[in-house]
Amino acid sequence: MKKFPGLHGLCFFWLLCWQVSAHAACPFTMSLAPAQFDMGTTSTGTFQITNSGSPSNIIALRFRINNGDHFSGTTTAPAGWTVAFSSASGGGYNTITYSATAGGITPSGSVGFPIAIIFHSLSADASEHLRDVRATYSAGCGGSANSTISNLPAWTLKSLVVTWTLSSSSIGPGCTFTLTMNIANNSTANLTGVTSANKPPVLNVVSGSPTASTSANPTPNSVNLNAGANGNLVWTYTAGTNPGTMTFTASATASGGRTSQSVASGQISIISGVTCGFNATFQANSPACAFSGDTVTFKMDVTNNISPAASLSNVVPSVPVKTGTASIGTLSSPSPASIATLTGGGGTGTFTRTAPVTGNADSTFTITAHATDGNGSGSNSTNDAPSSPNPQILKGYPVVVTPTSTVTASSTNVELIWTVTNHGCNPVTKVSVPIPTNPTNWTWTGDSYSLVNGFEDWTAAQVGSAVVFSAGTQMPTGSSGEFRLTFSTPVTTSGTVSYNLTVTDSTSLAKSSDSYSLAVTPFDTSPTGSNNTSPGTWREIFQ
Repeated sequence: MKKFPGLHGLCFFWLLCWQVSAHAACPFTMSLAPAQFDMGTTSTGTFQITNSGSPSNIIALRFRINNGDHFSGTTTAPAGWTVAFSSASGGGYNTITYSATAGGITPSGSVGFPIAIIFHSLSADASEHLRDVRATYSAGCGGSANSTISNLPAWTLKSLVVTWTLSSSSIGPGCTFTLTMNIANNSTANLTGVTSANKPPVLNVVSGSPTASTSANPTPNSVNLNAGANGNLVWTYTAGTNPGTMTFTASATASGGRTSQSVASGQISIISGVTCGFNATFQANSPACAFSGDTVTFKMDVTNNISPAASLSNVVPSVPVKTGTASIGTLSSPSPASIATLTGGGGTGTFTRTAPVTGNADSTFTITAHATDGNGSGSNSTNDAPSSPNPQILKGYPVVVTPTSTVTASSTNVELIWTVTNHGCNPVTKVSVPIPTNPTNWTWTGDSYSLVNGFEDWTAAQVGSAVVFSAGTQMPTGSSGEFRLTFSTPVTTSGTVSYNLTVTDSTSLAKSSDSYSLAVTPFDTSPTGSNNTSPGTWREIFQ
């Protein structure tokens, strides 16, 4: 048999190339939700990454954009990941990189990455997508540890933005209310004939069997909007007789391919026993910028426009209903306890309550109340009114500490990274990091680093039992800063550290950040432990 000495080598080379090709793809997929965004806004979309075909974990991801939009520095990392920004442009960044702090995305696993994007404005609606997304794997993909996705999901950028205002959140049968569509032209074009695509808006039943009637066309029927301007369309409704809760949905449209997203209004309820013309509304809560632990003042105004005009006696407020993710403490008694006479033809009065509110940054709170006459036993009742704004969002400073549980007792030169996001009301000028007191023997000797909104000009100094970072360039609201400290002395005891940073803004208002914890694990010299020093046999293969 004739031998072909080069064939075996060729087959081997072909087989190797086939294997490389199969693994080089290291396939992953990406989806996006939502798939519509408003021009001229900073909005968040969740990019869902699925490790669909690789035997290795995805341990890093790089997203790039080059279509005129920019990644916002307010973007935070999901659990188990850190985030970094580069290629600053347009008040944001063109590149964002995530690195896994644990295992990353396992084969067939999936992780969502919420990314805030600063969307630019164009002359009309447009379809856009990212430049590319690259994944880095824990093991090579046939000679490469990286794979770049080519099938990028697109989103639609909308020219018009719709917001709704209802004149009340609850009314009585047969009462009238108004529904206002505010349309903002976020495009770069001057537009004429901007109107609703739904006339009248679609009524959505939430509960019960409510009805409401109105004319098809709003007042006015359309508006002309220059670039950056906004205008209102108003429908006046008469509620039906059946109780229930409803919302309204519509989108805006203009010539030349300009549209808005379809947006639902807030809820309005038809409630038996509510008297037409006897109304309750809340003034804006005080303070408008409320942090956890602040005492908030709620003021409810009541107005008597009952027709025909008639005075109401002994008007009292109901016990408020508390809702939201923040905790509203004990409400004070209303002041005054009652209004002796509320004259007809527009008589008004105000009830005031206060309560402490606690919770993490971005948690929400609302109280809802109404008023009745006759010391609560009369025949007239106002609508149920929510406090304003509805809901109010607590201000504060979310904190992520890295690593969260990989510090080992007796370790030296331990670096901790605190990522602080400014969800307060003013730029941040100082961040005070308490030196951990438990477990024992944390010592800081001056090794620090900070990166705030792309700047490295903050300084660090120990003040008492804390390290205080002081601003060069202040941290604007909505942006984040990274603060690093290296502790040189061995941390000899395992345990958990839980505490808050102190953050000071440009008005010298100092508030605690959200709390965080850091677990220090025991010193572990077992065969699989992080402190194992036993020698072993290793083999490297070079190709």
